[in-house]
Amino acid sequence: MGVLELGKQLGIAEASEQAVVELALAEPGWGQVRAANELKKQGVFISPAGVRCVWLRHDLENINKRLKVLETKSQQDGLILSESQVAALEKAKRRRKPAGNSKVNVQVTCFFTTETKQGK
Repeated sequence: MGVLELGKQLGIAEASEQAVVELALAEPGWGQVRAANELKKQGVFISPAGVRCVWLRHDLENINKRLKVLETKSQQDGLILSESQVAALEKAKRRRKPAGNSKVNVQVTCFFTTETKQGK
């Protein structure tokens, strides 16, 4: 049984699923445990595994995918991004770009040892 089928069998409520998706875009840098804990504070009781199932169903399972959806939505809908959203987008862009002159000279030295057999 795959994760997607498990999530459907768990019977995650529509409202809970929507809350998970909204939080994934509101705080794309949070992992599934943090998201589940923050949702509990809001009265949405879902396990970290349940969060993961929802993310998988909505193709949001990693931060890069969540950021891509967030960026697309902000461009299409003209959303105003929060500081944490902007910071996460900028951090992802810095990770993708190589910093300045990335040429690195590496000198590799190999040592070979040989054993000689001396006959008697």
